[in-house]
Amino acid sequence: HGAPPTPHALVDHDCLCFMLGEDVHDRWRFWDAAGQEAQVRVRSHNVANDGDAVRRWAVLGRGIAYKSYFDVAHDLAAGRLVPLCTDWTTEAVPLFLVAPSRRQLTPLVRALRDFVAARLEALRQQGVAS
Repeated sequence: HGAPPTPHALVDHDCLCFMLGEDVHDRWRFWDAAGQEAQVRVRSHNVANDGDAVRRWAVLGRGIAYKSYFDVAHDLAAGRLVPLCTDWTTEAVPLFLVAPSRRQLTPLVRALRDFVAARLEALRQQGVAS
């Protein structure tokens, strides 16, 4: 089917969906440069409750995946995956490190926080991530 030129064209492609609980994430949201939202309901023959399985299926060419840049940065850099609909942005998904108290972070948790922040910043600098 070729690469979809816009998110609306995804309806003509087989997409790879993630399942969270009983809900299949098959409504993908995009925004154009003017801030107009496009919500597309995609079809999928492959659904998983494991985000890495969805990534691996995409690398194998089984369909189009809606993934966080950080989840696929290495695959993009290696040419195993290519970004699509690059004139559009997707929804931001926050990443949290949860601890009982900021004042009582153990040296191990502080080291983990610093390591994750440094890795994410390095990935962000490798490509355009929002």
